[in-house]
Amino acid sequence: MQSPATGGKISVPLTEYLKSIPEFVGIRVNEEPTYDVLERTGDVEIRRYAPMATATVPVQAEGEEAREEAFKRLAAFIFGENQEGETLAMTSPVVEDRREMTFVLPKRVLADGVPNPTDPSIRIAFTPSRTVAALRYGGDQTTPTSASTAGSCWKSWMATSVTE
Repeated sequence: MQSPATGGKISVPLTEYLKSIPEFVGIRVNEEPTYDVLERTGDVEIRRYAPMATATVPVQAEGEEAREEAFKRLAAFIFGENQEGETLAMTSPVVEDRREMTFVLPKRVLADGVPNPTDPSIRIAFTPSRTVAALRYGGDQTTPTSASTAGSCWKSWMATSVTE
């Protein structure tokens, strides 16, 4: 993988390559944010997330190439392209919208500190504990079937579960 910041090759730790093998068959091995499920209705969960640290980079344009560029910048940061040269574990999920891509950082950085990015486009943030509604579904967020299923599920849940 090429580093967008330096043009050099990103050194991906062997452990990250090995962790990708079980994920081909749906077994998750990456650290995920800690949360408690407060309520479950169908595929919708009300979750209370613990505090977390994140690294975010802007997505500079539309399309897959821009998303890949944003991913590479964040990957370079966690794989050691930071002022301390510290390697962080890859976590799940990678959060993205049309304007930004965010990596949730490993829990240990809350106590140990986050390495300082060398890429000025990377923004570090600390998110306090919060409650969110989450939709559980399989598939890729860009798959039209998944997106329409998600929209239908949200509408149904909002109609039956949200009270004033």
